[in-house]
Amino acid sequence: MTWSAPAANGSAITGYTLQRKTGSGSYTDISASISESATTYSDTSLTPRTSYTYQIRAVNGVGPAAWSNTASVQTESAAPDAGDDLSASANATRGMDLAWTAPAANGQPITGYAIQRRIEGSAAWELATTTPIMVTSTSYVDSGLTAGTRYEYQIRASNSVAAAAWSNTAVGEIAPPGTPEAVTDPAVATSTASTVSLMWTTPDDSGSPLTGYELRRMETGGRWEEVPAAIPGSATMYTDTTALPGTNYMYQIRAVNAVSAGAFGQ
Repeated sequence: MTWSAPAANGSAITGYTLQRKTGSGSYTDISASISESATTYSDTSLTPRTSYTYQIRAVNGVGPAAWSNTASVQTESAAPDAGDDLSASANATRGMDLAWTAPAANGQPITGYAIQRRIEGSAAWELATTTPIMVTSTSYVDSGLTAGTRYEYQIRASNSVAAAAWSNTAVGEIAPPGTPEAVTDPAVATSTASTVSLMWTTPDDSGSPLTGYELRRMETGGRWEEVPAAIPGSATMYTDTTALPGTNYMYQIRAVNAVSAGAFGQ
């Protein structure tokens, strides 16, 4: 803001006092020590898209003058504030659950969010989302992550003015790989006099890709014996061609990954 120095009336001006009010509120001093030589002042503690009114008065050795005329202004909209409470926590499916509070929009509605991530300690960030997250969302699940890895995340909101600064950094860790889950649903698909075809649902690999399956069988009243078979990790069906005619068998199968073999399912 600017003003012209008033007549000092016989005693040199020693400074100025400036007041401001928001909307229809009350005036408060925002500076009581403006230099006597000043005729401009910049108020930098404002809120976007808000109406302010100002008045100023000079002071000399006799005392303060009457308040000046008033000057009013409405600030423009701005980018949203940067978030400061982003959190990250690993979930049971080796994804990362992110949550945050919507920041101040600063005059224009928030239109979406962008999320970036990197492996902890890496130099380069990458976008975790290829399109903005819906404006109504304050959470996101990041999937397709690597087991045993710590990730850093940042988020920023956008409105029609601009994108905000990136938020605080949240860190979460995906658990290290483990043994595969048990195959719980093996079933006989078909059988003949000398073959038994089995099928099952792929179990969770616990963060390490399945490399194969181990199969065992037991005759009624007998003991478990391994069925020599090279079953790939991608399989969900296998035909035992070594079955004996007229024999009843029970089968169990377990998945194998680079960590170890899982438990045999029941």
